[in-house]
Amino acid sequence: MRCNKKEHFDIADSKVSIGNSITSLKRINRINFLEIFETINGVEEILKKDPANVYEKWIIKLKEIIENKIKEIFQNQQRYRKYLYSKKNV
Repeated sequence: MRCNKKEHFDIADSKVSIGNSITSLKRINRINFLEIFETINGVEEILKKDPANVYEKWIIKLKEIIENKIKEIFQNQQRYRKYLYSKKNV
């Protein structure tokens, strides 16, 4: 099947758009939104002054839960990639 100039242009345009989208997603991924939120959020500073230190303990536990969930997601992705790779090579 032969493509005309418009189809070639559309394909090239789509490739550039996809490339730009991936680059943008990578840049967004590098942004530390938690740090930005903590900087602009006045409540954070008030909670950090808690004399019983409940907030800090809660944050540590929350970070632990999030880290474990991220590890679980990563491991599932690794298993899925291995599965796809095995199917691809069959």
